[in-house]
Amino acid sequence: MDNPKGFLQWMYLRRGLYLIGLYWFALNLPFQNSFPPTALGLMIFGLGWILRKDWLGLFNSLLANKAFLLSLLLFAWVSVGLLYSQDSRTAEREWVLKIPLIAWPLALAGMEKSFAFSRDKLLKWFVAACLLSSLLLLGKAWMNYREGGDIRFFFYHNLMSWPFVPAHYMSMFLSFSAALSFHWLLDAVSDKRRRPALLWSLPLGVFVLMIGLSGIRMQWVVLPLLLLITAFYHIRKNKKLLRPAVAVLVGGLLLMGSSPEVQRRAQETYIEWLAMRGEAEGYQTNERYYLWKHAWIIIGEHPWIGHGTGGGDPALNRSLANETAEFWNGERLQALNHRKYNLHSVYLQHLASHGVIGLLLLLSLFVYPLWQHRKNPDLQMILFLSVSAMSFLTESMLQRQAGLFFFAFFYAILVVAPTRDTATLARAEKD
Repeated sequence: MDNPKGFLQWMYLRRGLYLIGLYWFALNLPFQNSFPPTALGLMIFGLGWILRKDWLGLFNSLLANKAFLLSLLLFAWVSVGLLYSQDSRTAEREWVLKIPLIAWPLALAGMEKSFAFSRDKLLKWFVAACLLSSLLLLGKAWMNYREGGDIRFFFYHNLMSWPFVPAHYMSMFLSFSAALSFHWLLDAVSDKRRRPALLWSLPLGVFVLMIGLSGIRMQWVVLPLLLLITAFYHIRKNKKLLRPAVAVLVGGLLLMGSSPEVQRRAQETYIEWLAMRGEAEGYQTNERYYLWKHAWIIIGEHPWIGHGTGGGDPALNRSLANETAEFWNGERLQALNHRKYNLHSVYLQHLASHGVIGLLLLLSLFVYPLWQHRKNPDLQMILFLSVSAMSFLTESMLQRQAGLFFFAFFYAILVVAPTRDTATLARAEKD
């Protein structure tokens, strides 16, 4: 090599770009301000990625990475959907929105094996960013309460007030972060490290409190299940962790259940259930009851290939145009056709837009990594796939930047990157 010093400087530059890009993206996910943009992290990482010399090695890496190929197939099918969508402008906009679904898997699958990073450290920085975001939101709610005297500033959308990270998305981030905090807490207890155990109990408590205050009902199911998965994983390795794990679970449930918003939303859920049975006069059930009924109508029109990229929502709203039903919005009855809707489920969204083929491709992103790691479970990967799979049931999480960024980034970090080179990443975790 003619200039080894120059080569090393070039390598350090590229490694720096990789790390800055990864950490920038992770730290900005719980905020997602318009400026500076979260996507800048992907651009910085991409600059380091492009400054490569071994392009042949890149193609070999991509072809050998099945997790990446599955994401490529899904994005390719979304691209095919452009050809038969009846709304080309909406289709193009949605296709651009979906680019992170392939960009981050491509970036991590094509990252050379010589460039390793600590997955654990990256996740801890993301959890720290979620903690800071939560504390800022609580502080903002307190200031608004002091000025306006309205306790509702601490609940639901009034609390989760970042413009580009709505309440359902932020709560998903916090459920994932709470489970990771619980994982590291039990690790510390197992190793008899008191300070780290106390350290991780703080964010865990804040995240549970925030989810309780937010009133996002799906996360009341998701969070306990994630904590149970984490507890079971650790107790299998160390039976002595049973008591502290149960104590944290019970304490977390009591903390979340003490929220007035949880109690209000629980009562609202009961009323919706009675209304669905025809036992609550003057009320009506949740809007999803009707959205999903109409979803199956439009899915039946083109079951295999769907209505095309960007075609699911217009088809749904055409079907809803003549719907006379009203739903209970928490305060009053409201006409269902008063605004435009998406399908409020990632799975129904894919069925309506991309058909059975698109849904199967999406499901393969969950099934393949779980099958691949069936003999050696990866808890962090399982937690990510679990929080995504469950949260996707009741919200179209991949129709907004916040959900796309979260899923694409952590799918690349926790699924694609380990497939790229498990040994390299394992070594990096020990550093």
